[in-house]
Amino acid sequence: MSITAKEKFLENDRGEKFRLLKLCWMMYVLFPFRLNGISTLQNLIYYGLSIVFVCIFFIQLNKRKVDRKYLSKVIGYLFILAIITIFAYVVPIVKNTNDTSYFSYFLYYWGRIIVLMGTLALCQTVIRYLDLIIDAINLYVICSIFLLIPSFHNFYAGIISVSSTTSAERLEQLYSQTYYTRFGLQGFSGFGATLMCTISVLLSCYLIVISINKKKV
Repeated sequence: MSITAKEKFLENDRGEKFRLLKLCWMMYVLFPFRLNGISTLQNLIYYGLSIVFVCIFFIQLNKRKVDRKYLSKVIGYLFILAIITIFAYVVPIVKNTNDTSYFSYFLYYWGRIIVLMGTLALCQTVIRYLDLIIDAINLYVICSIFLLIPSFHNFYAGIISVSSTTSAERLEQLYSQTYYTRFGLQGFSGFGATLMCTISVLLSCYLIVISINKKKV
């Protein structure tokens, strides 16, 4: 075995370590859900680990000596978003409107940026990252299939946390027999889950094309 081939084998071997944990984490990032009684703990773990992963990601970038101009662009965009977020908080106070709804939206998107950026530390290459996303979406679908079993379905429906703004009538509709097959780890799996599955198919097609082109070369 040549040195190059051996190094590639070791790289692949390292990449497969903790594969299941990475897969579960990616699925949770793409399809976050909360359980009754531990939602606060979930949030602490969710955002705490994401911050750690973001730090690891920037350390990895520094080791790879990525061109500074790309990092400066990212930092520039984040700085602009930070300024807008500050204005979304300060302006309602100055105008005495007490409407901080936009500030809440910005905080939500800041959280999503941190969480999604943290997932970049899970893989060493773009292909592996896309592959992880596809497998994570497939895992969510598999879990949703298991929830078709009545005993699992009823148990999980009793422990999943739902939004406090959801009306009792809407809850009754979501957990009725009409929506039985549209129930997943997130609870009701509607357009968002369908869109993620569509993205998974598109990414799979892209990876297939990449693989075919490599074989031709």
